[in-house]
Amino acid sequence: MIKRKQLNQAFKKKYQDKIVHQTSDQFGQIQVIDEGIFRSMHFDAVEKQSAMDLQHPERLALSYTQFMMAGFLFHKSVSRILCVGLGGGSIPRFLAHYFKHCFVDVVEVRNEVIKVAEKFFLLPTNFRFRYFRDDGAAFVNRSGVTSYDMILVDAFDHKGVAEEVTETSFVEACFKLLNTNGLFCINLWSYPHYAYRRAIGSITSHFGEQVLELPVRDRTNKIVLAFKPPWQKPSLQNLKRRSKVLEEALEVPFKKITENLIRNNKGMFP
Repeated sequence: MIKRKQLNQAFKKKYQDKIVHQTSDQFGQIQVIDEGIFRSMHFDAVEKQSAMDLQHPERLALSYTQFMMAGFLFHKSVSRILCVGLGGGSIPRFLAHYFKHCFVDVVEVRNEVIKVAEKFFLLPTNFRFRYFRDDGAAFVNRSGVTSYDMILVDAFDHKGVAEEVTETSFVEACFKLLNTNGLFCINLWSYPHYAYRRAIGSITSHFGEQVLELPVRDRTNKIVLAFKPPWQKPSLQNLKRRSKVLEEALEVPFKKITENLIRNNKGMFP
């Protein structure tokens, strides 16, 4: 209780003159902050849940969202993507701009977050994007008809990673929804360590050894990539070549991402 009170005080001290919108729901506060050319969404915490460059809204402003695009190093053709967790819509905006052939489903449990994203964060609304106000775990367990090439999970609340998306049942449901060679990608926190290891255990119990860990430098975020069999690992040479092409095309630091993948997953690439 003391910790939450201290966080609230820190938030007010840092952002009290920069709040452009504030609302709440049964899950807590939601604030929209403008600082210079950046607009961010907060869940009653100093940490940014999402951020948008007002001059270039299609770009990924936060490093962890950039690292969540690592899956495109391994998949050249992706036609259907599921995003669990919306926030300020950084990933949908990016996909709308750079992957015009993709169909994207987005699941967000908080209706107020969807409304704020629509009003303040230029949420894509064309026919390729569908938004579902639903619990992510409930959605993936019900959605047996649609299958996906990629599932991107970024589900947080004011306490941290939403516990439901680290449960074995959630990972199992996502595994079943993926097409052959499909990718499951989740944004986790490296602390507390026991919670992170428990999440990794849930993932490896279904994906086996086809799991990569990708820490985000100078942040507590760790992106985990898991591939549905059969996964054809690229050679080191092809991976580096692909990262150069993607960096130029998507304005994301894929060379740095690739270096981190290689360094933290030794022996995974021939």
